[in-house]
Amino acid sequence: MSNEIEVKKPSYLSNINPLDSECPVQQEDIRVASLVIAHPAGKALIEGDAAYIVGLKAGQIYNSSSREVYGKTIRLQFIHYFKMFNVFKGTAASPEWVEALSETEFLKLPNREFRDVGVMTPAKPDCFIKETWRFVVNVSADTTTDFMFLNFKPGGITDAKMWANSMYEAFKKGEDVKTIEWELTTYNKPSKTANASSWQIDGQNIKRVGYVDEARYNKAVSVYNDIKKSQASLMGDHQEY
Repeated sequence: MSNEIEVKKPSYLSNINPLDSECPVQQEDIRVASLVIAHPAGKALIEGDAAYIVGLKAGQIYNSSSREVYGKTIRLQFIHYFKMFNVFKGTAASPEWVEALSETEFLKLPNREFRDVGVMTPAKPDCFIKETWRFVVNVSADTTTDFMFLNFKPGGITDAKMWANSMYEAFKKGEDVKTIEWELTTYNKPSKTANASSWQIDGQNIKRVGYVDEARYNKAVSVYNDIKKSQASLMGDHQEY
């Protein structure tokens, strides 16, 4: 989806070298779209809510920015990933997001204790911390966006590790994982809570389906290098529990 209006370019533009210009807007200032899995209680499924998306069904993946619905299966290209640690106040039933920590910041916290609700530390009194794996990906069906986020939250980290393992096996064989096109599918995972479940990526059903073309590979390399320079700034927006 594009918000640009097609207009005729003035002739003077041909005399401008883009390499001589600067953009005051930096990568870290841009709100990056995320791939979101629709949950039954999510606002995107509540008719009448401002976030409601017509036709969206539970378990389907959609773009948080364009609101485009991709379905329960999506093909994409892996670019990068990192771990982030979301800090919450309150209780697991009623959490209030405080901030996101990088893995380096998290490991510096003293006296970390792992409990059912999350990680506790005296450095963050009255708070608990939940780990998230953030993957940076390019969606095959989206030709207008260089990259998006796909977050694996606490209940889905095991599935994230399965995908990471597949990529590491490819790497050991001498492949650049940014050349591979993957297919991911959601499933309804039963919860420990009675009559409850949650939709997430099925780690056991992640498939290699081919290779991306050269243009997508080159773009991924460029995005990867940019992210390496500013990874801390890609911790992103508020992360729901």
